[in-house]
Amino acid sequence: MKISGSGTNRRAGIYFFCDNPEMEQRNNSYMVYFRVDQNTCQIYKSTDDNIVLQTSDPCNVELDTWYDCKIIFDPQTGKISVFQDNVLASEWTDPSPHSSGMAISLRTGNCNAFYDDIKVYKVRTANEFITVGQDMDCRYQNMNPLAPSCMVHSIVTDQAANFSELTMQTINIDWTPPTNILWVNDGLENDIDSTGSSSELSANWVTSQDENSGILKYIYAVGTSTAQDNIVPWTEIGNDTTVTVGSLNLVSTMYYFSVKAVNNAGLASEITTSDGILADVMVYDEKMNYYPSIIVSPNPFSSDICVEYNGAFKGNIKIVIYSYTGEIIYQSYFNGNKMTISLAHVAKGVYFLKITDNENNFLKKIIKE
Repeated sequence: MKISGSGTNRRAGIYFFCDNPEMEQRNNSYMVYFRVDQNTCQIYKSTDDNIVLQTSDPCNVELDTWYDCKIIFDPQTGKISVFQDNVLASEWTDPSPHSSGMAISLRTGNCNAFYDDIKVYKVRTANEFITVGQDMDCRYQNMNPLAPSCMVHSIVTDQAANFSELTMQTINIDWTPPTNILWVNDGLENDIDSTGSSSELSANWVTSQDENSGILKYIYAVGTSTAQDNIVPWTEIGNDTTVTVGSLNLVSTMYYFSVKAVNNAGLASEITTSDGILADVMVYDEKMNYYPSIIVSPNPFSSDICVEYNGAFKGNIKIVIYSYTGEIIYQSYFNGNKMTISLAHVAKGVYFLKITDNENNFLKKIIKE
């Protein structure tokens, strides 16, 4: 604090342990004044907004001079100690100390006063919990990963009232999980619905965002239903957004990739799961890459579907429709180029229609609404 200006009664200081900072004397509170013209340090006590002088001790207070002012108050014992540049300037013990306070308030009189670097400390033990959240010790999260939300300061005194150097540590705080991953595709690019591999599955996904602490890693799993990990347990993959898993023992059923993002505070997003990929390892072969021109309509459908093809299939043509779990719900042979299939009896959901002959294979996802 620095006091300047002209006059004969220049003083400045601070109220502390106030229970109502809007009242003239802050209702129940204490106040310390440093007086330039009287060269004194004074301690006051206010009760029911009536303030009373308690001490007035000699203290050299020069005009236009910065002083490091400290006040230590113990509400259990009532002891107040005031320091100027770490030297005791005034001291008083209140026999009936105020039991609660919630504010500080600066106070000046007949002067120009300057205050800088004001801090309020709590007493601590060797280990302390710092509360985080609204109306707590630390009220905010990081604005971004490079902007710590707060700084913890610590200072120590000994029995002789000597002060240590100030120690400080910036703290990163993030209590918000990352954004949910919008989609997970089966395959390494666009979403695919089936695979003929008996040992390998792939997936890719869009990135998650975390404005407070940033994304630390992604975790994925593979299961035979959504959000399950009965095929591949939850596995870290760093910041990659594609993955290929090999050495699997796939059977003819649906498989699902599930992914979640983890931020640098260790918080995870909700799980996002792919729409599933059908492994039909019993009928797919190296000629799976050949797809004749086949039309399946309507898709989505409500009751019946129509299948048309250009005659590229040879021999006996088999049509098989699977549920998403791999259960066969329809199968038949047909000749010609067009066939209508009634699926009024099946539930709404995702199904897979497969057409095969002796050489070619065709697979398409169909949806009943």
